[in-house]
Amino acid sequence: MAAPKPAPPTTVDAQSLNVVLDRLYALNRKEVDLASASAKTAHSKQARKVVTAIEADHQKLLDQVQAAAKAQNLSIVDPLTLNLAAADKQTIQASTAEMNAVQTGNAGAGFDASLLTALENADKVELQLAQSASEGIGPTAQVVRPLAAALSPVVQQEEQSADAVLKKVSRKHG
Repeated sequence: MAAPKPAPPTTVDAQSLNVVLDRLYALNRKEVDLASASAKTAHSKQARKVVTAIEADHQKLLDQVQAAAKAQNLSIVDPLTLNLAAADKQTIQASTAEMNAVQTGNAGAGFDASLLTALENADKVELQLAQSASEGIGPTAQVVRPLAAALSPVVQQEEQSADAVLKKVSRKHG
């Protein structure tokens, strides 16, 4: 008689505190890494300035996410190693793929446009995650609410700065 098959692993709750912090950390880490790698290769001076600011902003946010995890006695792990629902994993993978594609894609003004668009899109995913997790009254909301509050003005400022550069790029090359 064959041994019974083990039950499939339980899908983790994408809105649980540790998973939300893992995802926020991963998104910020990728933005910092992309901005750092691209700061010298951005085509225009304006794009380099925006990318440098994004790197600094998201490094601060990384520190805040780490502090929140530490205060809750949680360790940050790569969210792709968790048994997330397929849609949640797909969102993370799509954002990561877009940011990775920037580094192997265009040159010059096209690079700047791809870079700034990828960083803006990652910000939107991150802000949506933080805002969604901060709703409600549970422990996740209580911990994530200050992170969402810190993230929102950063994303707005970055979007305005990136949009200004993108408009200049499109006028020059469009």
